[in-house]
Amino acid sequence: MILLVSKYERAYDLIPIMVFHVLGMILEIFKVKHGSWSYPDAGLFKIMDVPLYSAFMYSAIGSYIVRAIKEFDLEAINWPHWLMSIGISVLIYLNFFSGTFGFDFRNIFYLFILMIFWKTKFTFVLRTKRYQMP
Repeated sequence: MILLVSKYERAYDLIPIMVFHVLGMILEIFKVKHGSWSYPDAGLFKIMDVPLYSAFMYSAIGSYIVRAIKEFDLEAINWPHWLMSIGISVLIYLNFFSGTFGFDFRNIFYLFILMIFWKTKFTFVLRTKRYQMP
């Protein structure tokens, strides 16, 4: 809220940050419910035994991505077709949930990610010069 009032971020920027926060909370609730980890200490701000601060880690990532895109004019070159990137994302999230039941394919997905994003480059601006990351 402070970032909105100070106009450091716009209401529009809050959308992906909140998506990360809510998604993070859902992921944490799932893992706690299935015994992958726990938050044993008592707390006032818990949802289904998960403290709200745990989802702030996810929203911090969302905030960083929003800021990086804006502040550094971050651009992706040769980004794969949206079906490929959405497809691998869905598989990764399905693996997150199925891993609880013994099915863990993350090593295979690492190879898929390398193949799908091999040609992808990112450019960004520092001061007035544009740089490229592999």
